[in-house]
Amino acid sequence: MQEQCLLKEKKRNRPFLKIARVSNRGCSHKLQRVVCDLAADSSFDQASKKLKEHYGVELCSETIRQITERHAKRAQKFNRDKTECAAPRKLDTGIRN
Repeated sequence: MQEQCLLKEKKRNRPFLKIARVSNRGCSHKLQRVVCDLAADSSFDQASKKLKEHYGVELCSETIRQITERHAKRAQKFNRDKTECAAPRKLDTGIRN
């Protein structure tokens, strides 16, 4: 894919990156979701092949591993934080016996 780059005041402007919400050599949130779904069902290598076959997108298995593990860590942290917030706590009423 070729991207149109514009110059404005000697700075490169990349409108596609802003519209698509991606960074150079990055993956959009939608692509990350697809990658995680594919990697959850098979090996990272197989996920890479399926991604190319079904979506026409090439990512190496190492990139798929990194994306999947990053999301897994975020999910673990979310669940841990959610559990800690839901834990019952003693209520200090200030009344002493």
